Amino acid sequence: MPSMDEIQHNKQSSYITIFAIWNSMVGGGLVSHPWAFSESGILLSLAINFCVMMVCFYTCNLVVICGKGDYDFLITLNRFFGKKGQYAAIVTTIIMLYGGVLIYYQLQTQTLFPFIIGIKDIFTETYTASVETDVDFSTFSLTWTSIIIFLPLYFIVCMKDRSIFIKISSIGVVFIIIQIIFVVVMFIYSLTNTEYYLTLVQEESDGPENIAMFHTNFQSLTGMLAAGYYLHQLGLPIILDNKDQDKNTRDTFCGYFLVFFTYCIIGICGYFGFSGSYFKGMPIKQNLLNMFPTSNPIATLVRVVSFIQIFSVYPLLFHIVRVNFFKAIGKIEFEGYVFYIYNFIASLPCVVLAIWYPRVGDMLGYCGSILGIFAIYLLPAILHLRRTWLEVKDPEALYILESSHEKEGQGNLCSKPEAQIFNDPASDELKERFLDKEQDMSDEVGITTTNGNIKKFEKKPMSKFITALCLDSLAVGFGMVVFVLQFITF
Repeated sequence: MPSMDEIQHNKQSSYITIFAIWNSMVGGGLVSHPWAFSESGILLSLAINFCVMMVCFYTCNLVVICGKGDYDFLITLNRFFGKKGQYAAIVTTIIMLYGGVLIYYQLQTQTLFPFIIGIKDIFTETYTASVETDVDFSTFSLTWTSIIIFLPLYFIVCMKDRSIFIKISSIGVVFIIIQIIFVVVMFIYSLTNTEYYLTLVQEESDGPENIAMFHTNFQSLTGMLAAGYYLHQLGLPIILDNKDQDKNTRDTFCGYFLVFFTYCIIGICGYFGFSGSYFKGMPIKQNLLNMFPTSNPIATLVRVVSFIQIFSVYPLLFHIVRVNFFKAIGKIEFEGYVFYIYNFIASLPCVVLAIWYPRVGDMLGYCGSILGIFAIYLLPAILHLRRTWLEVKDPEALYILESSHEKEGQGNLCSKPEAQIFNDPASDELKERFLDKEQDMSDEVGITTTNGNIKKFEKKPMSKFITALCLDSLAVGFGMVVFVLQFITF
């Protein structure tokens, strides 16, 4: 846990905060955005992208508001809901990040397999036009790559020294920029040699050079973007380091909008670029790198870059999930054979899905919609309603909770461990009141602070809670719609 001095001195500007937010959300899923945009159409994709961005920003901002001063979302939920909230934070973190582990395993196999085939083609003087992801045990294929890579990755996630992966992932932004440049270059190249036809609605008879404005297969895009805009539980340490805490909402929105702009650039440029004549009528694949011949040097470079980035993040994600799992069951992480058994069991679903369901775009959609409904929509809304209810009904209790994070005499917010949450000079009566023991209260209440002054509070009008309830219900309802859409075919 960082000390108060460290928190105070390790501050960053708004520009750094915005960039850190962008870097935390933009990642390996970029390779599927052109496919998702082609399945939804340009205009519908932009509309969905904007709506998902705004809803995810709204719920993320709820976490920022309620968790001000906390470096861990677990502490925030523990303050407002006790042990139940603490376990809810742990479980949602495990569920959401484990979805990332599943996807990153697939991305590793789908970037490593073409590289291996490319080396084989050099020595055998053969040519592989594109990468197929169908299940095939009859010859060396993506299926066998998924199995072979299991053992090396298992030993890697068992490593207790992760410093090398942290160092590599720290320059992950360079790898992301290379991928973005690659997509933009393909877009410019395709514009020079392809005649496109803009259509309102995609028809089955249309060729890949027909760029549609609307399409009915938009379900995966909604879930994929939910996963792509996930920052909620992971964003508090970034926001805590912001120099000007009063600008947290603005900086969070700027970070989200920058991610929105990035996804639009990748989606639109990728839709045009990978529908070009270079691909000879091939439909855009869920992993755009699978569209290139294994001998293409530029695509090989991007595959290597993508693999390094994903390979460095995978054990870190696995570690975070593992730490939270052991925390949930009250065990020490590095505890003998249990540690290795857990790693093995947790790795099995990765290889199974990589073999039997190697559809990374659909996987992103399912993970973002199904797993994200709790972490992105439901939990932030419940937390915000709890805080607003206290603001309306018991402002004293809310002051007790939030003043424990305020450094005496200054407005800077600092974190404290759970054991110190109620370490406040307020009376036992107020602590009992926070624990939901009903008491009649006047419209104006007060407590005595450490310097002897009386701090008075005025209850907020009930209309504030009703407004919060309506907005938060809309956000949760949006998440439910995204969830249901994954199981509907138009």
